Amino acid sequence: MKNKKIYIFVSLILLLAFVLGATSLIKVKNVSASNGNDKAALVGIFITTERISAFDFEGYVKDYGKNIINGETGSFVSEDKYAGRVYGRIEEGNCIFEGYEDTNGILLVEATVKDGDEAYYTSFISGDINDAKTAINVSDNESRLEMSGTVYVVPREDPYTFFVNPVFQDTEGRIYLVEGSCSGFSSMHTGFTGKLALNEESTINIAENGEYKEKKCSCKCEVTVNFLREDKNIKILQFDENSNLLKEASYSANECPEEIVTAVGTAYIVAEKYDGEEVNRTLYEKKDNYITTFTDRGDGICNGKQHSINWGK
Repeated sequence: MKNKKIYIFVSLILLLAFVLGATSLIKVKNVSASNGNDKAALVGIFITTERISAFDFEGYVKDYGKNIINGETGSFVSEDKYAGRVYGRIEEGNCIFEGYEDTNGILLVEATVKDGDEAYYTSFISGDINDAKTAINVSDNESRLEMSGTVYVVPREDPYTFFVNPVFQDTEGRIYLVEGSCSGFSSMHTGFTGKLALNEESTINIAENGEYKEKKCSCKCEVTVNFLREDKNIKILQFDENSNLLKEASYSANECPEEIVTAVGTAYIVAEKYDGEEVNRTLYEKKDNYITTFTDRGDGICNGKQHSINWGK
């Protein structure tokens, strides 16, 4: 996850729309913890390919252990009561969920993080999310979040299974997820798309300047799943303004350099990306800052890697 910080003070209303593939911060009004009876607000999603186990087994055993030992049967399990939480922690600019540190999940979250006496809206967006967009609309009595992005997967016969786990933040500032719903997609062809979405509206009570007041919160998350073939090889061709070839270089997609330095006099670049079946050519001019390659990370989901273009003088 790349790190990029933006600090903006919010007075009455802030409307911000920006494209991210990183972590960003926006300063907001400082609020203290409330009375403990308030709901948490949805602040994003954590997409996994395996089920998250968030059942509160300890609480369940505490309440009904004797019933189980005595061999009693019956419907004494309350799904709402024992729906557990997996808490997250902020570490080196990343949001990490306890017990799932090694889970290769896809995170799209916009939460508030305290820095001393100040709080900031902070975006935590996995590198597997491409073309990420976050819109924030904040006022004294309302908070509206909208987040979107694209995940690329390679075509295959076996279906992809995605668990969309909601991520919440309570008025104490704690971030946690709960077990979410499951969606599946399957395609042997490129161009197929699917949607993973989660929306919620809620009202929470916050304490500000010694008084409690209601605040309406809404959050809309949408991730598009797009099928494409991963890049196998890439050839970078550099041309001058008369279309004379100045430089040519070929790489495997995994070995393409992070920075592409152009030859003197280069006016434009043509990148030929081979996916194993077809060659796709893209023109890059001096207004373009990077070339993106997509490679399978091992489970069919593609990592989108940006290779910066250094056009020189």
